[in-house]
Amino acid sequence: MRTISIISSFLLAVGASARTPNHDPNMSRIAADAVRNIRFGGIGRGGSTGAAVSAAMKPPSVARNLMRGALLRIASDISGGTPLENIKTRVTITKLNMPNAVKELMEDGGVPQLWAGTPSRTIEGALIGAMFLVTSAFTKKQALALGASKTTASLAAGVAGGVAQAIVMTPAGLIFTSLNANRSRPGYENDNFLSVTNRIVREKGITGLFAGGQAMGMRQATNWASRAGFTEIARTGLGMSKFGMLGEIGSGVIGGLGSCWNTPIETVRVVMHKDVSAGIPAKSYGGYAQSIYEDGGVPALFRGVTPRGIQAIWQTVFLVVVPNMLGI
Repeated sequence: MRTISIISSFLLAVGASARTPNHDPNMSRIAADAVRNIRFGGIGRGGSTGAAVSAAMKPPSVARNLMRGALLRIASDISGGTPLENIKTRVTITKLNMPNAVKELMEDGGVPQLWAGTPSRTIEGALIGAMFLVTSAFTKKQALALGASKTTASLAAGVAGGVAQAIVMTPAGLIFTSLNANRSRPGYENDNFLSVTNRIVREKGITGLFAGGQAMGMRQATNWASRAGFTEIARTGLGMSKFGMLGEIGSGVIGGLGSCWNTPIETVRVVMHKDVSAGIPAKSYGGYAQSIYEDGGVPALFRGVTPRGIQAIWQTVFLVVVPNMLGI
């Protein structure tokens, strides 16, 4: 943790210095204070992470947030998000438990199979990470300017960022689900991102790539509203931000787990995409929800909630906690 604190202080100092026009001595002093005041228990005297730096500086540019969002999401996926997505999808479509889903994935191709789809997911991650951070940061700033509380502003930012992500994630999620669902089917063994895309467009046209868009939009809006909102409640309402980096990460854990209430939306989305990828006409959202409920009751609607919970924590730390710490 000491190493993490040092790295965090360095990033804050660099962020302050990078925005310092003509080596302004006042801004240099803020950067130095950010380093000097870092302690395991908090950043600065008030314990509010990054407050000393962010209070005296202008909001980051759109270009900077595009880059930050892209890099944060890619880092999230490569470090664990992609394996968790593969495991979650396999659990949802096969009804296996998490350990057996991991075992089955590894039997398909060893440990690297857990990172299957990394090239396409990296492209997707860069796009949705950039879109999310720019949209959410802008919305949060506007909401605060209109007098909204920090929690309300975070909720609004999460909704806006989530909806923006859905534009990219609907076709990407369909392709990713297809790769998982059809991998063991004869004739689909060599599927990749491009072959699946070409097949869907050939069979259903461009609009076929956006099947399940309603479920995806609902999932993303509620996902990130919950993650950002619950995280902010933990930070300010429960006072966890005063415990420094450990408190910030703990707030993200609460935010990530709190967002899992909407797992039924994701279950419907995965099953719908499985049917579309197999050439089966998609039913309505309500039709899928009813079929899943009739098949296994309420637990069936929450299939895959364990890997999804871990994944939610992971993504919340990268895309909510880190921006909070940077004052975005």
